[in-house]
Amino acid sequence: MRFDINDTGKYFFDQRQSITPQENLELEKAYYEKLKADKSLLNKNCSVVNNADKANHIAGYVIVGIAVIVPLLMWFVILGGMTGTPKIFLTIGVPCIGIGIALFVKVYLRFTVKKRVYSESVDAECIGYARYYESSGGNDGPIIANTLVSPVFTYRYEGTQYTSRYDGFELTKDSSVPLGAAKINISPSNPESIFNRGAQENNVVVLFAVVFFLTGIGFTIAGLMI
Repeated sequence: MRFDINDTGKYFFDQRQSITPQENLELEKAYYEKLKADKSLLNKNCSVVNNADKANHIAGYVIVGIAVIVPLLMWFVILGGMTGTPKIFLTIGVPCIGIGIALFVKVYLRFTVKKRVYSESVDAECIGYARYYESSGGNDGPIIANTLVSPVFTYRYEGTQYTSRYDGFELTKDSSVPLGAAKINISPSNPESIFNRGAQENNVVVLFAVVFFLTGIGFTIAGLMI
């Protein structure tokens, strides 16, 4: 059992899918007191990532890096002899296209990891929510940075009962998963690893990808036509 609902050292566990800002503030204060009492909790990363998922993230960052570096090289090699407005437009447009494509690829990799790593779909029950607070050290004591939440599920796989949470927390105080019956994707090699759909994060990335790509296309066409 990777998640113990009685382990109150790292998390706050209850059955509230949503909490008010005031309730969240009260939990922050309570966690602050925990940090002062137990310094080992400071900067603790409670997210768990499969090796394959980690490799997927690394690949995504490499692609983003390439998408930024290649346009910069193009600027030095191809656009070096250009001057004036066309050069400015192309200097803006080409990197934006690269970043847009990189973000699209990153979202694609995010979805493919579900098939490659978390390939087993099982019936589960959401029994509550685990919240914890990212923190860092400060001159005047611990500083609370972000509120994170993950639904907690109980489920059976190949005759064994599991209680676990998402491999990665959601960066929000409220969960998108209601209490009760749910469908989750787990890793057959590590049944306690549950895929975090992260729909909100992906939607934001797609939005940025579209904005960068269309902006880049616009500036590039304008630069070539001037």
